[in-house]
Amino acid sequence: MNVELTPEEKKSIEDLTDKIRIEVMIKANSLNLYDLILLDLKEHNECDGPAEGLKFQVEHFSDYYDLVELTNYISGLATDWVKDNSRKELPTWSETADEFSNFLNNEARKLWSLKAKIAKTAIERTFIEMATSPTAVYEDAVTECKEEAAFAIKRAREGNNYFLEGISRRWKINENKITTLEDVTVQYFSASTRRHANYLKENDTDLYKALQDQIKAISKAIVTNRPEDAGIILTEEEDKLEAFQINARPATLTSLVDKVSKSAFADKLTAEGITEKMNLIAMEQKGKPEITTYASVNFDPAIESGIHLTLEDKMIYESVCSFVASEYTLVTPAMIYKHLHNGSDPEPKDIEHIDQIMRKLNQGMIKIDCHE
Repeated sequence: MNVELTPEEKKSIEDLTDKIRIEVMIKANSLNLYDLILLDLKEHNECDGPAEGLKFQVEHFSDYYDLVELTNYISGLATDWVKDNSRKELPTWSETADEFSNFLNNEARKLWSLKAKIAKTAIERTFIEMATSPTAVYEDAVTECKEEAAFAIKRAREGNNYFLEGISRRWKINENKITTLEDVTVQYFSASTRRHANYLKENDTDLYKALQDQIKAISKAIVTNRPEDAGIILTEEEDKLEAFQINARPATLTSLVDKVSKSAFADKLTAEGITEKMNLIAMEQKGKPEITTYASVNFDPAIESGIHLTLEDKMIYESVCSFVASEYTLVTPAMIYKHLHNGSDPEPKDIEHIDQIMRKLNQGMIKIDCHE
């Protein structure tokens, strides 16, 4: 749906934003934040650029997202300066910066609350205007899902898998059954098209079922990076992009050499009853006494690929580490398969198999005790 705000709705957001901007400026000045930063800079013979940059951001933020960015900037300002300037302690103005950051957070919540309330009203209004027939509602829901899926796949092929990374945070374990990434993606699209689904359920059960099938197909297409399987059409420019997550190769190869990893992937730390008795591992430091260390690795018994770690698990784990060491922010089963099989193309069953192992490794609980 193309949701349009009324002039009155737009003005109410603009008015609150202007009001918050003034309150933020007053707060910053009342805390003498700029002066404190400038004084600190003067003591350390540094330029006043950071203080001027902060003042500019405070005076010129234009939306909720700018306000959130400013909040994040303030939150890390003192810590970053300590790191960048090799200082041993936080600057004297760090507590003032924290107070200002908390104030910004409260103001951001006010603005977000108003925008969310207005958006809800606008979406409901637009849906009523659009819902002239079950077919129109069905087509709108499918188009909305496919457009978001196309954008998500495009970004993933560029190396920014924001969509699946965000979705993965919603993984859940219900009744000892691990929810797959594909299942959670279905949950996401089902939630975003709930109005459409409720309307179709009451007015056309066939189209309601068709929508559920479309959502499943679209979700699978995103996870497997195969838009054509769900009829997702990328633009010519997007379609020319090489499949980043399929053709990528790590520039740095990583191997696990520490004692805990070696013991874990030799299956010495995972066994029935392991939680009752930790395993002893002798850890040495050059020129220092031996450290008595105990470790265990535990998995949910419901995991399909088993609770034991294997050589294949180790190869996949090292492949992920190699991609991360090569500064890849996205690692997928297809990338891992081609890395481990000299560029061979994976079959769907290969993708599913590696995905199961990755889920197992992601859910593993590692416990290390070296208190003695």
